[in-house]
Amino acid sequence: MDDKVGELEVVLAQYNTLRQEIDSRAKRSHHILITQLFVAGAIFTYALGSRQNPGNAAVLLIVPVTSYLLLGRFADQLHAVNRIGRFLREHLSRRVPGGLQWEEWTYENARPQIVRFWIGPMMLAYPGASILAVLGSFAAANSADGLTRAALLAVWVLGIVLTPVQIIMILLIIRDYRGGWYWRRDSRKPQPGEVRKPGQQPSLPQQAAQQSPQRLPANPTARGRP
Repeated sequence: MDDKVGELEVVLAQYNTLRQEIDSRAKRSHHILITQLFVAGAIFTYALGSRQNPGNAAVLLIVPVTSYLLLGRFADQLHAVNRIGRFLREHLSRRVPGGLQWEEWTYENARPQIVRFWIGPMMLAYPGASILAVLGSFAAANSADGLTRAALLAVWVLGIVLTPVQIIMILLIIRDYRGGWYWRRDSRKPQPGEVRKPGQQPSLPQQAAQQSPQRLPANPTARGRP
């Protein structure tokens, strides 16, 4: 009995630690997004405010690089949150009598609108800003002379390459969430005798039964053989 109580305390302590890690990484992701908005906004303000010197628009070439780097950190935080949530639901919950209801409830009541709500702002904050920066800096980069022109055009080409990479990164984030904690589609049809409310997701045991391979009958004649 004491061993079970001790094991439960260890599991709950681990759960609290991982929940704190989720909260910490969620705050970091918000700070990264705020940093992206601040950096991009400051660069655009400086470039567009220098009307007397149009060549200052070349500073916009920094935006695709910083957007790519910050988006990489942002994606890393979300991926870690998703992995921690899966560990809590699929491994740690099984070691607690009755399960960790919050993790299972979150999985059972997945909300796809979360992804729909922030995919637009994400596209605008990262690749959207990069596209505007690439378009706005071409004239300034092309009007330079000598080695400066070659260097600016090289950075401009780099911005063109990094912009679609950012779009791919966001799509990978969405794919990770669609198969993870916040997004889950129910493609399985209700089984005979199963009552499911509209929009209700199948439970974890039902999913396990669905994913488990069907066993072939031991009698060869049952498979249609003579």
